[in-house]
Amino acid sequence: MIELRCPMCGAIFHKKSETLLLYGFESNDEARLRDGTFFTAHCPICGKESKILHNFLYIDKEHHFAILVKSRKDMVESDQELYARDAHLRKRYVSKVDEIPEKIRVLEDGLDDRVIEILKLKLLRQYQRKTPDVKNVIYHDSDRQSETLWFDILYTDREDIVGIEKISYDRILKQLPVDGMRFVEIDRDWALSQDR
Repeated sequence: MIELRCPMCGAIFHKKSETLLLYGFESNDEARLRDGTFFTAHCPICGKESKILHNFLYIDKEHHFAILVKSRKDMVESDQELYARDAHLRKRYVSKVDEIPEKIRVLEDGLDDRVIEILKLKLLRQYQRKTPDVKNVIYHDSDRQSETLWFDILYTDREDIVGIEKISYDRILKQLPVDGMRFVEIDRDWALSQDR
Protein backbone atom coordinates (compact mmCIF):
# COMPACT_ATOMS: atom_id res chain seq x y z
CA MET A 1 0.00 0.00 0.00
CA ILE A 2 1.21 3.45 -0.84
CA GLU A 3 0.07 6.77 0.55
CA LEU A 4 -1.20 9.28 -2.02
CA ARG A 5 -2.48 12.86 -1.89
CA CYS A 6 -5.34 13.82 -4.19
CA PRO A 7 -4.25 16.77 -6.38
CA MET A 8 -7.89 17.91 -6.60
CA CYS A 9 -9.02 18.05 -2.95
CA GLY A 10 -5.82 17.34 -0.98
CA ALA A 11 -7.19 14.24 0.73
CA ILE A 12 -4.67 11.60 1.77
CA PHE A 13 -5.59 8.01 0.96
CA HIS A 14 -3.95 4.63 0.33
CA LYS A 15 -3.82 2.54 -2.82
CA LYS A 16 -2.48 -0.91 -3.50
CA SER A 17 0.35 -0.44 -5.96
CA GLU A 18 3.74 -1.88 -6.74
CA THR A 19 6.90 0.12 -6.12
CA LEU A 20 9.10 -2.34 -8.06
CA LEU A 21 8.22 -4.10 -11.28
CA LEU A 22 10.48 -6.54 -13.12
CA TYR A 23 9.88 -7.01 -16.84
CA GLY A 24 8.06 -10.25 -17.59
CA PHE A 25 6.68 -10.92 -14.09
CA GLU A 26 3.43 -8.94 -13.83
CA SER A 27 1.93 -8.64 -17.30
CA ASN A 28 -1.18 -6.79 -16.07
CA ASP A 29 0.91 -4.11 -14.33
CA GLU A 30 3.19 -3.89 -17.38
CA ALA A 31 0.18 -3.34 -19.64
CA ARG A 32 -1.08 -0.59 -17.31
CA LEU A 33 2.38 0.99 -17.33
CA ARG A 34 2.40 1.01 -21.14
CA ASP A 35 -1.12 2.40 -21.53
CA GLY A 36 -0.61 5.10 -18.91
CA THR A 37 -3.13 3.86 -16.32
CA PHE A 38 -0.67 2.44 -13.75
CA PHE A 39 -0.47 5.76 -11.86
CA THR A 40 -4.21 6.51 -12.09
CA ALA A 41 -6.08 6.70 -8.78
CA HIS A 42 -9.65 7.48 -7.74
CA CYS A 43 -9.92 9.70 -4.69
CA PRO A 44 -12.36 8.18 -2.16
CA ILE A 45 -13.24 11.67 -0.87
CA CYS A 46 -13.95 13.79 -3.97
CA GLY A 47 -14.35 10.89 -6.43
CA LYS A 48 -12.07 12.47 -9.03
CA GLU A 49 -9.67 10.37 -11.08
CA SER A 50 -6.10 11.66 -11.29
CA LYS A 51 -2.66 10.56 -12.32
CA ILE A 52 -0.59 10.60 -9.15
CA LEU A 53 3.16 10.10 -9.21
CA HIS A 54 4.69 7.82 -6.59
CA ASN A 55 8.17 6.36 -6.28
CA PHE A 56 8.51 3.36 -8.53
CA LEU A 57 11.29 1.33 -10.16
CA TYR A 58 10.86 -0.60 -13.42
CA ILE A 59 13.65 -2.99 -14.40
CA ASP A 60 13.85 -4.50 -17.88
CA LYS A 61 17.03 -6.56 -18.13
CA GLU A 62 15.99 -8.05 -21.47
CA HIS A 63 16.04 -4.60 -23.10
CA HIS A 64 18.81 -3.32 -20.79
CA PHE A 65 17.19 -0.42 -18.97
CA ALA A 66 15.92 0.73 -15.59
CA ILE A 67 13.40 3.53 -15.06
CA LEU A 68 13.17 5.20 -11.67
CA VAL A 69 9.95 7.19 -11.33
CA LYS A 70 10.19 10.00 -8.76
CA SER A 71 9.35 13.65 -8.45
CA ARG A 72 12.36 15.89 -9.05
CA LYS A 73 12.30 17.09 -5.44
CA ASP A 74 12.62 13.48 -4.22
CA MET A 75 15.67 12.60 -6.33
CA VAL A 76 18.70 11.93 -4.12
CA GLU A 77 22.29 10.85 -4.66
CA SER A 78 21.66 7.47 -3.02
CA ASP A 79 19.35 6.60 -5.96
CA GLN A 80 22.55 6.03 -7.93
CA GLU A 81 23.28 2.96 -5.80
CA LEU A 82 20.26 1.14 -7.25
CA TYR A 83 21.55 -1.47 -9.69
CA ALA A 84 24.96 0.22 -9.60
CA ARG A 85 26.69 -3.03 -10.55
CA ASP A 86 24.58 -3.47 -13.69
CA ALA A 87 26.75 -1.42 -16.03
CA HIS A 88 24.82 -2.67 -19.08
CA LEU A 89 21.56 -1.02 -17.93
CA ARG A 90 20.59 2.39 -19.31
CA LYS A 91 19.33 4.20 -16.19
CA ARG A 92 16.65 6.88 -16.38
CA TYR A 93 14.68 9.07 -14.03
CA VAL A 94 11.16 9.98 -15.10
CA SER A 95 9.36 12.67 -13.11
CA LYS A 96 6.23 13.05 -15.27
CA VAL A 97 3.67 10.25 -15.30
CA ASP A 98 2.61 10.96 -18.90
CA GLU A 99 6.15 10.36 -20.19
CA ILE A 100 6.50 6.80 -18.89
CA PRO A 101 4.80 4.88 -21.75
CA GLU A 102 6.83 6.75 -24.36
CA LYS A 103 10.10 6.22 -22.45
CA ILE A 104 9.41 2.47 -22.33
CA ARG A 105 8.68 2.34 -26.09
CA VAL A 106 11.91 4.18 -26.92
CA LEU A 107 14.11 2.02 -24.69
CA GLU A 108 12.43 -1.26 -25.69
CA ASP A 109 13.08 -0.34 -29.32
CA GLY A 110 16.78 -0.18 -28.41
CA LEU A 111 17.05 3.53 -29.15
CA ASP A 112 18.99 6.19 -27.29
CA ASP A 113 16.37 8.41 -25.68
CA ARG A 114 18.77 11.36 -25.74
CA VAL A 115 18.66 11.34 -29.54
CA ILE A 116 14.89 10.88 -29.56
CA GLU A 117 14.41 13.93 -27.31
CA ILE A 118 16.63 16.04 -29.58
CA LEU A 119 14.68 14.89 -32.65
CA LYS A 120 11.37 15.62 -30.91
CA LEU A 121 12.54 19.15 -30.06
CA LYS A 122 13.62 19.75 -33.67
CA LEU A 123 10.26 18.49 -34.97
CA LEU A 124 8.33 20.57 -32.44
CA ARG A 125 10.14 23.74 -33.49
CA GLN A 126 9.77 22.92 -37.19
CA TYR A 127 6.02 22.32 -36.91
CA GLN A 128 5.42 25.29 -34.59
CA ARG A 129 6.97 27.57 -37.22
CA LYS A 130 4.27 26.37 -39.63
CA THR A 131 1.36 26.44 -37.18
CA PRO A 132 1.26 27.59 -33.55
CA ASP A 133 -1.35 25.01 -32.50
CA VAL A 134 1.23 22.20 -32.30
CA LYS A 135 1.42 21.23 -28.62
CA ASN A 136 3.75 18.25 -28.45
CA VAL A 137 5.70 15.59 -30.34
CA ILE A 138 5.75 12.02 -29.05
CA TYR A 139 7.79 9.04 -30.23
CA HIS A 140 5.44 6.47 -31.78
CA ASP A 141 7.66 3.58 -32.91
CA SER A 142 10.35 2.52 -35.35
CA ASP A 143 10.19 0.51 -38.53
CA ARG A 144 13.48 -1.35 -38.85
CA GLN A 145 12.72 -2.59 -42.36
CA SER A 146 12.27 0.90 -43.82
CA GLU A 147 14.71 2.42 -41.28
CA THR A 148 12.15 5.02 -40.26
CA LEU A 149 11.34 6.51 -36.86
CA TRP A 150 7.71 7.56 -36.43
CA PHE A 151 6.50 10.46 -34.28
CA ASP A 152 3.02 11.67 -33.35
CA ILE A 153 2.48 15.40 -33.85
CA LEU A 154 -0.15 16.58 -31.34
CA TYR A 155 -2.12 19.67 -32.29
CA THR A 156 -4.72 21.40 -30.16
CA ASP A 157 -7.56 19.61 -31.96
CA ARG A 158 -5.99 16.76 -33.94
CA GLU A 159 -3.02 14.41 -34.34
CA ASP A 160 -0.73 13.63 -37.24
CA ILE A 161 2.17 11.24 -37.71
CA VAL A 162 5.51 11.91 -39.38
CA GLY A 163 8.43 9.65 -40.26
CA ILE A 164 12.12 10.49 -40.08
CA GLU A 165 14.84 8.45 -41.73
CA LYS A 166 17.01 6.69 -39.16
CA ILE A 167 20.10 8.27 -40.70
CA SER A 168 19.12 11.53 -38.93
CA TYR A 169 19.09 9.63 -35.63
CA ASP A 170 22.49 8.06 -36.41
CA ARG A 171 24.08 11.46 -37.15
CA ILE A 172 23.01 12.88 -33.80
CA LEU A 173 24.04 9.72 -31.92
CA LYS A 174 27.60 10.01 -33.26
CA GLN A 175 27.88 13.50 -31.75
CA LEU A 176 26.80 12.50 -28.23
CA PRO A 177 29.15 11.22 -25.52
CA VAL A 178 28.82 7.64 -24.31
CA ASP A 179 25.82 7.28 -22.01
CA GLY A 180 26.94 7.17 -18.38
CA MET A 181 26.03 4.63 -15.73
CA ARG A 182 23.96 7.04 -13.59
CA PHE A 183 20.23 7.67 -13.40
CA VAL A 184 19.52 10.83 -15.40
CA GLU A 185 16.33 12.49 -16.55
CA ILE A 186 16.21 12.75 -20.33
CA ASP A 187 13.28 14.91 -21.39
CA ARG A 188 12.55 18.14 -23.25
CA ASP A 189 14.38 20.17 -20.59
CA TRP A 190 17.45 18.01 -21.16
CA ALA A 191 17.14 18.46 -24.95
CA LEU A 192 16.87 22.24 -24.51
CA SER A 193 20.08 22.17 -22.44
CA GLN A 194 21.83 20.39 -25.33
CA ASP A 195 20.52 22.81 -27.94
CA ARG A 196 23.33 23.79 -30.25
